[in-house]
Amino acid sequence: MNKNYDFDIKDVIKQLVKVFKTKRDEATVGDLIAETGLPKFQIGQAIKVMMDEYFGGMKVTETGEIIYYFPEGMVNRVNGFSARLKRAVTTVKNAAKITLSFLFKAWIVIMLAGYFIAFVILTILLITAAIAGMSASKNKGKSWSGRHSGGSLVRGVIEIVIQLLLYSSLSSTNRSQEKYPFYKAVFYYVFGEQNQNNQNEECEKKALIKYIQKHKGTLTIDEISLVTGKDYDHAKKIMNKFLVEYEGEPEVTDDGTLYVSFPVLMQTTEDSDAPDSVSIKLISNDAISPKIKLAIVIMNWVNLVFGMFITIFSFIITGTQETNPIGMAIGLLSEIGIHVDLSRNFIGIVLGLIPLTYSILFFAIRWVRLNNEKIENNEIKQKNFFRRIIASIFISPDKVDPEQIKPSDHREEPDDWPVFLKNSMDQYGEVKGIDFEATDDGKLIYIYRELKRELEDLTKFRKGIDVSQYAIGDTVYDSGS
Repeated sequence: MNKNYDFDIKDVIKQLVKVFKTKRDEATVGDLIAETGLPKFQIGQAIKVMMDEYFGGMKVTETGEIIYYFPEGMVNRVNGFSARLKRAVTTVKNAAKITLSFLFKAWIVIMLAGYFIAFVILTILLITAAIAGMSASKNKGKSWSGRHSGGSLVRGVIEIVIQLLLYSSLSSTNRSQEKYPFYKAVFYYVFGEQNQNNQNEECEKKALIKYIQKHKGTLTIDEISLVTGKDYDHAKKIMNKFLVEYEGEPEVTDDGTLYVSFPVLMQTTEDSDAPDSVSIKLISNDAISPKIKLAIVIMNWVNLVFGMFITIFSFIITGTQETNPIGMAIGLLSEIGIHVDLSRNFIGIVLGLIPLTYSILFFAIRWVRLNNEKIENNEIKQKNFFRRIIASIFISPDKVDPEQIKPSDHREEPDDWPVFLKNSMDQYGEVKGIDFEATDDGKLIYIYRELKRELEDLTKFRKGIDVSQYAIGDTVYDSGS
């Protein structure tokens, strides 16, 4: 094999890093060849990896030369020591988070159901004891009949709750008959459903690949923002990854527009079925039916009320054995043969403070999560709306009227969206260059002249690309025949 193509890319990267440090973190391919004497192919392959790992960028000179630069310095953000250490710490944190989350969720369900059953049973026993006491006063021979009826009621309650926990399920009207057992419904009520956008990055990749194939194997950073709704800095990072993963080649048109070609993505036998753009879904809890939510709320309120009642009469309003409700309850239970030899403080902690604290946390965690989801949903709306803003700018970059750009629905309507619209257009103008023009009626029109030039240049350039060069030829060999 030719030595130009068989090389240690890590060694090449080390040499290039040294050169970039002496060149104030920016250089052309010619600079790199002159300083290292390495073949152009080796430098080209190494620079793609560096663009991704060192968070690099590209600039184009008036003469059409590409300057590679690294605004964050020559520090490896992917495979450097600090990056590896950060990933190791993140891995440990994620493992601990998953384990603790599972244990905490199990505790949540056990506490909710356990204390609810305990308080229901306690209520039944006290009612049974009261009835037995009244019966005993009338007929001493039947003083124990209440215990047997109470026992059957307790068994019935336990059987019903166990069936509810193990076998009940609920159907979502917004999902394809997806079912959740009760314990998962409790998880989702407190912690929320799993993020519906976990596969968003994969969808973005597929949408970008489809865009590249539709545009004759070429892509620009601005077009990444158009498809994904990411701002310019994030779009650059996505481009750097594409350079490595799909063998992209940075090039410049005759009129000085920077683009990246991806010949390997054009060598396909069929069209992609990916969407043209990516719209991120809002976080929702629609899978839990109102009836199940009501059941969960009632169970927790029962725990909270009983816990508060027992806490108050154990530690705050104590009284005597005859006047304190807890003492009276212990006396009633003894009437049906249940003798409670526990201190009032112990009862107050186990049946008072613990369920009271738990119930408050149960509602508090949900409240905090709902507030966090509101913030996250607003960020999702901003991304979706930003994609619409970029699309509107692309349609007519030389005459953009902000008053004509509005959210299409609630998924694109962040808080104070007119302010977000103005800030986004101004920030995009800082990257691409911007001018303003006032109309006769006082409107302020945005003009992105450089973007207009680039789009016109790309349209003309793409017309000259012959896609037949990427066509898949006829089969000349088949290992199965």
